[in-house]
Amino acid sequence: MENICNPWPERVARFIPDFIIQHDFLRRYKDHCSVVLHGSTMMGIDDAYSDIDLWLILPDELHSELKQFARTDFFSFHDFHGKEGHLNAESQREFSYRLRHCCHMDTIFQLRNSCLIMDHNGFAENLIEDARRPMRQVVRRNWFFYHYVEMRGDHRSCDGPLERNQPMPLLLALSKTLCHAMRAAMIIDAEPYPYDKWLQQSASKGKVGSQVCKHAENILNIISHQGLEQGGPESDNRIGLELRVIRQLLIDAAI
Repeated sequence: MENICNPWPERVARFIPDFIIQHDFLRRYKDHCSVVLHGSTMMGIDDAYSDIDLWLILPDELHSELKQFARTDFFSFHDFHGKEGHLNAESQREFSYRLRHCCHMDTIFQLRNSCLIMDHNGFAENLIEDARRPMRQVVRRNWFFYHYVEMRGDHRSCDGPLERNQPMPLLLALSKTLCHAMRAAMIIDAEPYPYDKWLQQSASKGKVGSQVCKHAENILNIISHQGLEQGGPESDNRIGLELRVIRQLLIDAAI
C-alpha cells in the first residue's frame, strides 16, 4: 500500500527496475547501478510543476561506457502518474567527491531528503548515511563565516543604491544579501542548504532560519507596497533597517 503522505517512493520503486531493464542503453547496467529519488517530490511538493528526479550512480568505468554508447547522461520518461521524470547518470567517483571532498551543500541536502530505490553494490546507502550525519562544528564555523562575510559585503553594496534611489542595483545586491543570509542561518541550524529555488522554504524550518526568513518576508512586503524607489538616507530606509536586524540575528546566533 502506498504511503499516504508521500506515495512517490513506492511508485518509483515499482516502476524503475522495469524501465531500466527495457531501456536500450540502461539494461546492461541493471546489476551494477544505484538509483536514488530526490528533488521536489521527496520534499513533499506534489503539484503540476514537480517532476521525478533520480540519480543513476554507476562505477566509473561503466559510467564512461554508458556515455560513450548513449552520448548523454540524461534519460527521461513521460506521463508517469501524470508527471515527467528523468534519471541523471553519475559516476561514483564524481558523486563521492562532491559529497566528501567539496562539501557540496545541495548534494548533501538532497541526499538527506532522498529515498533509495535500487542499490546493488551498497554505494548509495553509504553516501546517504554520510550525508545524514550531524554537521561537524568546524564545518558549521567555516561555512557560516564565509556566508556571513559575503552577506555583509552585499549588504554594504545596498547602501549606495538605497541613498541614490537606484532600484536595479539595489535589487541585485539585495537578492545576494538575502541568499547568503538564509544560507548562513541554515548552517547555524546545522542543516545543509539547497539551491536557491528551495532555499527560503528550507531555511524557514529552522530556529534561526525562521527568524531570518521573517525579516526577508518583511523586505518583500516593503518592495511590494512601496517598490524599490524609497530613497535615502540608508540609516532610515525600511529595507536597510530590516537588513541590519538580519545581520544582528546571525551574529547573536553565532556567538
